[in-house]
Amino acid sequence: MPKNQYDYKNQPLIGYHSVIKHKILRDYLKAYIETLTRNVRIDNFKLAVVDGFAGGGKYRADWGSETVYGSPINILEACNEAAIKAQSIRLKPFLLDTKFYFVEEDKAGYQLLNSTLIEKGYAERVNNDSDIYLFNDDFKLKVFEIVDDIKKRSATARSFFLLDQYGYSDVPFSQINHIFSELPGAEILLTFNVDALLNYLNEKNLRDFHRNTGFNIEPLLDSGLHNKDTRPHDWRLAAQAILHKNLINGCFPDGHGHHTTFYIRSTGGHGDYWLVHLSRNITARNVMVDIHWLHGNHFVHYGSSGLDMYNLRGFNLKADSDFFGFNADARTSTLNNLYCQIPKLIHDHHRDGITFQNLQIEQANYTPARSADILEAFQSYDVRREILVMSPDGKLRGSKTLPKPSDIILPNPQLHFLI
Repeated sequence: MPKNQYDYKNQPLIGYHSVIKHKILRDYLKAYIETLTRNVRIDNFKLAVVDGFAGGGKYRADWGSETVYGSPINILEACNEAAIKAQSIRLKPFLLDTKFYFVEEDKAGYQLLNSTLIEKGYAERVNNDSDIYLFNDDFKLKVFEIVDDIKKRSATARSFFLLDQYGYSDVPFSQINHIFSELPGAEILLTFNVDALLNYLNEKNLRDFHRNTGFNIEPLLDSGLHNKDTRPHDWRLAAQAILHKNLINGCFPDGHGHHTTFYIRSTGGHGDYWLVHLSRNITARNVMVDIHWLHGNHFVHYGSSGLDMYNLRGFNLKADSDFFGFNADARTSTLNNLYCQIPKLIHDHHRDGITFQNLQIEQANYTPARSADILEAFQSYDVRREILVMSPDGKLRGSKTLPKPSDIILPNPQLHFLI
């Protein structure tokens, strides 16, 4: 695989699916900032945004002559739009206090990005002790300095890392661990070209992958799926299951965090790489899942709806029956599964009760459902006849009353739940 996808000395081409990825990035940043600044009493919100593989900032669409701007410009414009929106609901001044760190290793890419930022009117803010820092460096070498700078500014502030690597081996897992260990308010949006890894799956490439990233490859080697002479016909999905489990396990230093992992679809309709969102915060997870549904035509995942998205294996191997497309049919399927699965979950695993907030946190990594979908499921007669919703002071909520975060969800002892 080539080290770099783009020829920055000439205006490089960009594919449509990369444009969709930038649209997702832009919409997510705006929605997340809007969510966190909704309280009008907040008049200053600190945020750090890091683009570890920033590119040249400007491309030519591969479907025509149109100029398309890359992730740094989309990040800057999204934050500006979010700040304007936050100010619009306030009478007193509001400051979105953001620092931007753009890292590009390729010299020609760095030069193109610098000229693009100047062209777009950001010249006085770049490397001028202002808010935009541009580095011609390898992210693996620069990440520790950036993390330290963010910590000095505010160790508890929110930080967002876009790690849009070209392949799958440019981001060591030790560095992802370092980010989460040092910055509790961090989140990461990581691209992982799983198809590129699987297309050339053999022991040598796996060991190179481990050497570059520290990724645990032993479960995949033990499976024998790297041996093309003996692997089964559905080996790719089985390999994805193993890769996915170890990717998630390797990202959080203590094993606790939220993740969403979905394919971005190519123009041919097939998934070609994972877009992995990692965070410690349930709010960040919920906003990202909302964005998945908003751009449902471009996202898929191979697994079930409801509360068993990965079927405890990473991905369901029955790809034909469990292709999930984030469309109207998928939403109907999700709700129908929630109607059955929520009561069963409460009866089987939470006979002493669980708060509604903790229920959502517990299930966040295993469902494509949004918070709104789970709330809608609690309006169903089939759900409410099997469970009880109690206020913190022990008062029974009516069946038409939606649960509040601190409410306790309990099995209804007067009904026998049928599997």
